[in-house]
Amino acid sequence: MATLDNERYLRHIWLIGEGGLLLLRRIVMKEAGNNRQNLEALLLNHKAEFDNVLREQQQRIFPSQTTVNADVNTWDMSLLLLVLKKMFWHNLSPTDRSGIATIKYHRNHIQGHPLEMSMNASDYDTSRQLLEQSFRNLATGVNATAEIDNVIGRTASGNIDVQFALQTIRDMNEFKNSTVCALQESFERVRSEMSQMNDSIEDIKGHVENIGTVQTIQHDELMRSLNEEGQQLKQLLTEMKGEAKLNFVCV
Repeated sequence: MATLDNERYLRHIWLIGEGGLLLLRRIVMKEAGNNRQNLEALLLNHKAEFDNVLREQQQRIFPSQTTVNADVNTWDMSLLLLVLKKMFWHNLSPTDRSGIATIKYHRNHIQGHPLEMSMNASDYDTSRQLLEQSFRNLATGVNATAEIDNVIGRTASGNIDVQFALQTIRDMNEFKNSTVCALQESFERVRSEMSQMNDSIEDIKGHVENIGTVQTIQHDELMRSLNEEGQQLKQLLTEMKGEAKLNFVCV
């Protein structure tokens, strides 16, 4: 059983990961289509603009001098944001830019603070409100409203299957593996603590039941003893009355 703070954090990164990747990929493909070229041709035409980016990012887009990886489903947010910034930023509306900036901010906060495995209710509600509004605004422009509403709904409320959610986040290949592992460990730690507490409660219940049993036995023994003494007292009183009558007669 997870604490609410752990669960809020899990819902938060699930929303950012699934919703953010969906929207950023759709936006890249939409902008490429607006340029009347396929994405591969556009990337080759703008190759020089990626000369000064991190070598790892450059190689993921241009595996070799003559090949291009234009499959956005293999890109993480950092790559999607980079391509949007380098190639399409000037074409985006202020609303779209604001929404993308919101995704980037929350995504970078998670990557930059991997040890924060919980969120209080206030931070969670504020972040979720900002993300949901940004997601819905962006979804309108890429015909993804129904899909985004589905993501928001699944990550917002109701019972959550922790293992399923963790595996879903891991399969995104978006967040650091250390972050996902630390989050899983936090749930396992809480579950272990709750199990120990449950064992302690069961022990206490057992002791209470034993005490009750002992008290019942002691009560029964006391009543039996009192009854025996009462009978003996009655017998003694009867005998004493009999003696008194005899003495009276004798006198």
